[in-house]
Amino acid sequence: MTPSDLMASLPLLIVAAWACLVLLVDLFIPADRKGWTALLAGLGLLGALAALLLGDGTWRQAFGGMILQDGYSGFLQGLFLATGLLGILVAHDYMRRTRIERGEYYALLLFTVAGMMLMSLAGDLIVVFVAIELLSLPLYVLSGFARPKAESEEAAMKYFLLGAFASGFLVYGIALVFGATATTNMGEVVAALRGGGIDSRLMLAGVALVGTLSGLAASWFVAPAAQRNRSELELLREEIVQLRQSLERLARQGGSAQV
Repeated sequence: MTPSDLMASLPLLIVAAWACLVLLVDLFIPADRKGWTALLAGLGLLGALAALLLGDGTWRQAFGGMILQDGYSGFLQGLFLATGLLGILVAHDYMRRTRIERGEYYALLLFTVAGMMLMSLAGDLIVVFVAIELLSLPLYVLSGFARPKAESEEAAMKYFLLGAFASGFLVYGIALVFGATATTNMGEVVAALRGGGIDSRLMLAGVALVGTLSGLAASWFVAPAAQRNRSELELLREEIVQLRQSLERLARQGGSAQV
């Protein structure tokens, strides 16, 4: 890892590492003191936000072009971090009153925010896929966070199945793009399409791009639709669900904008 790689991904690395730390520290926090876990998670987001604001914000590539930092990605990262802090504040009070507060919630939230940040930095289709999975997997768990209520578990299962189906389309589209252009780097894919130095069967590249964008589009609409089902809204505060839907959709749109 070069200093340039570190500077481009420092806020993301802070959030991801802090999520692991929160998950470990929470093991030693009593069940009636989970507010300390919420405070610890908030401090991590504040630290990442400070690192983002103190950065120079210049355009740069990192990790061989797999991550792209620019003003747009910086704006999205700041928005995700600030909204993550708001999510902690809103959820802590609600979960405490409904007696479903568990420290894992805050670690999962940090992993979700990390996935959103990675999506905004994606410069490669593989990174897009990894970011979507890092964003989605914690949300599957959060959808069923009100266990052992059957409605909550049903909501999580619906979300998981529909999200996995959409991810399959995305992976297939990425595979076709690689087969047609011999690269998954988005800049190199565009250059190959413009230069014509690809397989003569341009239809393959067209189908690949459609498959990739279809996977992203399905993720926009399928995941929020699963979250809107009545069973989840009966168990989770409506503001929390709407906040989570808005964040996820914004992250996916940020990733597709990079594409």
